[in-house]
Amino acid sequence: MEVICENCNARLNIPEDKVPTNRHVAIKCPKCRNRIIIQTDEREPEKAPAPAEDVAGLESYLSRHETVLDTFEEGKKPALVMAGQRSWSDALKTASESLGYQCLEAQSSKEAIDRLRFHHFDLLLLADGFDGHSASQSPVLGYINNQSMSIRRKMFLVIVGDSFTTMDNLAAYSLSANLVLNEKDIDKLAVILKTSIAENEKFYKIFIDTLKETGGL
Repeated sequence: MEVICENCNARLNIPEDKVPTNRHVAIKCPKCRNRIIIQTDEREPEKAPAPAEDVAGLESYLSRHETVLDTFEEGKKPALVMAGQRSWSDALKTASESLGYQCLEAQSSKEAIDRLRFHHFDLLLLADGFDGHSASQSPVLGYINNQSMSIRRKMFLVIVGDSFTTMDNLAAYSLSANLVLNEKDIDKLAVILKTSIAENEKFYKIFIDTLKETGGL
């Protein structure tokens, strides 16, 4: 469940099992302390408030993850860069920002997964070997691929490494990525991303339209 604080625009991606069901919940935003109302069932607006212990438990959960709560500029699409200390990590950010993305960085798999739990990212850039894991064994990739199809389809995942042939569809498919990129082609990333994302959106247009019609989005 994604909740947006109206005061500071922090986006809280709260696991469903942390939110009391059939209740309305009033919590404090862990970033700015503004009061946020969570309605768990819009079809029944007259709900009893959640028990105090449930609210306390949810606020405690959010406070433990306060370091990964971020605000995004209006109109900017969130992107997450997971390249560690590689010399070309700045180039990934520069290319993404030129296309209107606001980039955050993660320095470990745990940090990346924590951020993914609390935010939706339109663009994900993952280096092969990030945090000591090959792309195929990456905990981050495992987390992404365990998301529901409706959530996963909203993310565009790029895996960057020196063993890939840029835009190799078979390699991308084998890793459940949208695009693979050889690090030698990072200087072309903006152009490649623009084209690939447009093609991806066109390909899934029917799928997305169907989800919208059925209330899946």
